[in-house]
Amino acid sequence: MRQEARGERGQGSRAAGTEGRSAAAPVQGGRAAGHGGAQRGCARAGGQGSRHGGAQRGCARTGGQGSRHGGAQRGCARTGGRWGEGMRRGLRKASLMSHPQTQPENATVNAADTLRVSIVIPCYRQAQFLPEAVASVVAQTFTDWEIIIIDDGSPDDTAAVAQRLIAAHPDRRIRLIRQENRGQADARNTGIRAARAPYILPLDADDMIEPEMLAQTVVALDAHPEVGFVYTDVRRFGAENNILRTRPYSLDHLRFENLMMPATLFRREAWEQTGGFRTSKPVLGYEDWDFWVGLAEAGWEGLHIAQPLLRYRRTAGSALSTARCYDLELRAHIFLDHWRLYEPDVLAWARRVTSPEWSVDGKLRSPWRWLLAYLGYLALIRRYYPLLLLPSLVRPIFWRLPIPWQGRLRALARLARLQQ
Repeated sequence: MRQEARGERGQGSRAAGTEGRSAAAPVQGGRAAGHGGAQRGCARAGGQGSRHGGAQRGCARTGGQGSRHGGAQRGCARTGGRWGEGMRRGLRKASLMSHPQTQPENATVNAADTLRVSIVIPCYRQAQFLPEAVASVVAQTFTDWEIIIIDDGSPDDTAAVAQRLIAAHPDRRIRLIRQENRGQADARNTGIRAARAPYILPLDADDMIEPEMLAQTVVALDAHPEVGFVYTDVRRFGAENNILRTRPYSLDHLRFENLMMPATLFRREAWEQTGGFRTSKPVLGYEDWDFWVGLAEAGWEGLHIAQPLLRYRRTAGSALSTARCYDLELRAHIFLDHWRLYEPDVLAWARRVTSPEWSVDGKLRSPWRWLLAYLGYLALIRRYYPLLLLPSLVRPIFWRLPIPWQGRLRALARLARLQQ
């Protein structure tokens, strides 16, 4: 059974007008490119749900495991790398029938106390970082939020630290949910199911957000109803210190390379329609990328804010670092799971890599098999997205370097681009 400790506001909601108090950063991506300058807010007549009577978003995730892996069975009309608009509308309608929207667990109906953002913080063996993550949310200029801390069966004092944070901020909406250890993806889903806001921000316990993060990303989602998720540039710190300038949103790019960190603001509606973060073994470590691809498959656009509003802690031995040792295998599973977005020869490569003849327990059987899979993947990238050919070529070596060396090579690459 889950045990919840809640820290609720004692004096009701803050003024709704604070949500748009700061000017937004230049925004790029998807159809929304060009909406720079001072961003406009969205008149929320009847609350966030007012737009849901129009064209709803969704994902026609029809076809079982077998149909996903069918070679040329591609259900999307892709012209010039983008889906046909008619197919988008059909997928969204089908998804709404397959994934009806539900009321958030413990939802409140008091309109005067409407939340806009639920920040979900899973924590496992990172209690020492939790106060910094919570403090970064408390410091937000946007105030209509709640925090849901998920103690994912952590053996350290995560629960005690969370209780102290709740007691230290009695005027803030902070809750604790405890569960047996089931992994980060499951912990995120647990927190989102308990969330009471239409917008969700997953925040790893060892990361932080800048004071303007929520203000700017909420304004972006409000202003662009076709957008399902908003991401920003990233400031790395810890074992590596630099700024990651992420790219404007592109579906073609996202198909082959993750564009964003887990701390990306998205609509709860989109999470419901795609079934949430996958908790099965084939994509563990890459479950956030798998989720973003699922949102794009459902017809949602992405949006990029060109400011470093996320602080991402770099540490050796992280789950992502471990997962990258099996990068090709994980990519193959993502391609097969979202087969509508990929060409027949890409799916053929993925089926080969994941076949029992090539892989066992999610790992390629031998260095020879790995080399063949790697060369095959490079050929696909050269054909369908040559912009990623050089990064794909050096990735296996780069990721095996110590983190400080990765930072030095990134600095050299930036210097070389400046001198061109």
